[in-house]
Amino acid sequence: MTAYEQVLDIARRQVIAVEAGDVQTAAALLDERGRLIAAAPPTGPADEPVIRAILDHDRVIATAFRRRMIAIRDEVARLHHGQHALSGYGGATHSARVLNWLA
Repeated sequence: MTAYEQVLDIARRQVIAVEAGDVQTAAALLDERGRLIAAAPPTGPADEPVIRAILDHDRVIATAFRRRMIAIRDEVARLHHGQHALSGYGGATHSARVLNWLA
């Protein structure tokens, strides 16, 4: 099996992982892919079908990564909004105590 065929095998495993909702496993395989690519010989015409298949899989993987990043960003925004709302209540409670103390 060539280095590029090994990368394709990893890309297939990554697609299976992201389709199962396991983006972390797919991301964990990136290092292994990187090592294989770094050590691989230059590509030749015979490698074209394998490279195209890797790129097709990479589109699926990249889309899953992008969706996960957007979901994390949205969750952080919701948490920040909720925290901001709660801090507003805390200030109102503190102000009410001060007014009660002054009365």
